[in-house]
Amino acid sequence: MKASVRAVLSLIAVLSVFAVIPPGVAAQGGLETTVSPQCVVALPGTTVTSQVTGSTGQGSGGQVGLTLVGAFPHNSSLTVAPASGASPLDATISMRIENSTQASGSYQLGILARSGDASKLTLFTLQVLNPGANISQALECSQVGLPIPTSTFVVAATSIGLGLTTQVATRLLVDLNSERRMKTEVNAFNKEKRAATLSKDTAKLDKLKKKEPAIKQTQAKISSARLKVVPITFLPLLAFYYLMTPLLGGYNIIVALSPFSIPYLTESTGVMVLFWWYLVCSFTFSSLLAKLLRTTT
Repeated sequence: MKASVRAVLSLIAVLSVFAVIPPGVAAQGGLETTVSPQCVVALPGTTVTSQVTGSTGQGSGGQVGLTLVGAFPHNSSLTVAPASGASPLDATISMRIENSTQASGSYQLGILARSGDASKLTLFTLQVLNPGANISQALECSQVGLPIPTSTFVVAATSIGLGLTTQVATRLLVDLNSERRMKTEVNAFNKEKRAATLSKDTAKLDKLKKKEPAIKQTQAKISSARLKVVPITFLPLLAFYYLMTPLLGGYNIIVALSPFSIPYLTESTGVMVLFWWYLVCSFTFSSLLAKLLRTTT
């Protein structure tokens, strides 16, 4: 039962990865989106704008829909109008910033353009200065995060590297043949115990009860062997979050776009942030690498 559940979860994760990566490689159907400027500086309590153009890439014709996505400043109002229309569609992004120190910071936003089955996500940055700052003396506005699909592949490659490190460490530090023998012994004992319980064979259960301490000791050996790998697994994970995350721009940075919504993993628009994309990649590639390197027992 557990093996079948793991297989289903692995299949879902694999499908999620291969569903998300292709749309990030290139705009589907020639859909094009431009945002100008791509980095906007604002003061709390003000309204700033940016222009966006969505086109089907086939001259005039076709309908384009525009949706604003990303982590917005606290209690601020961000809109795009018109939100849909004939291609090429020229629209204005209006950003009214809350007059509070809580709104200060850099935010990664995105315009998601859709036309039929085609989709294109274009990222831009909103930089909100501290109240009272002089906007003319602000430092040069800089983009937050990496463009898609660069960020998509950077996170995927990082998870593959961490997964490979873990699996190689497992092969070097764990006696896999011995672990397989011990697991076979434990599984055989559990199977025998279940059968005796169902048949209410008290004599057999008494006999198995005497053997149970040895089985528990065997299970402890299996667990302790795997614990050797934990520091090697945990330290790269910390390195990723504490070193890579600031470089990418934060936990809520948009790094992938799925052609459809995936419950709990994406927003309704299909947008996926760093945390969930890394988890999907990590789960998927660690499972595949474990099978390839035969570190599962």
